Amino acid sequence: MPSPSGTDAAPVRPGPPGSGGKPPDPVLTAERDYLRQSREYLRLMRENVLGLRAMAGDRVSEEYLKADLYRRAEVLRDIPDAPLFFGRLDYAEGSVWSDQEAEEAGGQAGTAAGQSGGYLPVFTTAAG
Repeated sequence: MPSPSGTDAAPVRPGPPGSGGKPPDPVLTAERDYLRQSREYLRLMRENVLGLRAMAGDRVSEEYLKADLYRRAEVLRDIPDAPLFFGRLDYAEGSVWSDQEAEEAGGQAGTAAGQSGGYLPVFTTAAG
């Protein structure tokens, strides 16, 4: 039977230090879980690369392959202080300059091909 005072209810967990004891924001909690999972996948990808055996038709090709696998493993190394970036930027309507707006501001607008095949806005000024 439940207690009339409510003492048998699940306790509210306090939030992180400096939050005034409020429960954590569910959106932030979900983002932190997503980043934790992403770092775990990054670790698994690196372990996969480190577990590959360099096999080639001759010694020179094998050494090139070993060097490539080493470089790939280094790129996949997690740097805890650096944020993860997933390569997608969404721009609000009107936040990207048109060619005419750029010229009026004394610069030049354009696009640069991104890795995903999309185009990223680029704005250069006369000084830069």
